[in-house]
Amino acid sequence: MTHRLALLLAVPLASLAGPKDAAPANDQTFASLERAWSTAYHQHDLPKIERLLAAEFVGIDGRGVMSTRAEELEDARAPAPGAPSPAMEILEEEISDVRARVYGEIAVATALNTAKIRTREGQSTVRYRRSTVWVQRDGRWQCVHFHASRIL
Repeated sequence: MTHRLALLLAVPLASLAGPKDAAPANDQTFASLERAWSTAYHQHDLPKIERLLAAEFVGIDGRGVMSTRAEELEDARAPAPGAPSPAMEILEEEISDVRARVYGEIAVATALNTAKIRTREGQSTVRYRRSTVWVQRDGRWQCVHFHASRIL
């Protein structure tokens, strides 16, 4: 094989490998994404949530309530001054034990979530296991599905 032919074959193969400086996704990648979503929610950062959640996002929370991206954004919106308290409010949360499995441009992450919540009955702490499905698009990860199961 000539040097020129070898070069012609190597260039297309090298381009399939992806960007040379892109780090492979791992548990920390998804721990950061999960925490960024939580922080954006608490800070009412709707543009950040829009970037993290795919247009076709579907979520199922620990109560079994389903939501779309639009509903997640509405839930994260800062309350209007003087608005009544919501039926359930997440005051703070800690996301730990994040583990991810990456399958090319799709990843499934699991985590433990401990949340302090306020309802009309008072405050309590709830724990649940969460699973999120992330898809890599245009060089960034977006969540397409979320599911939580409460730990009793």
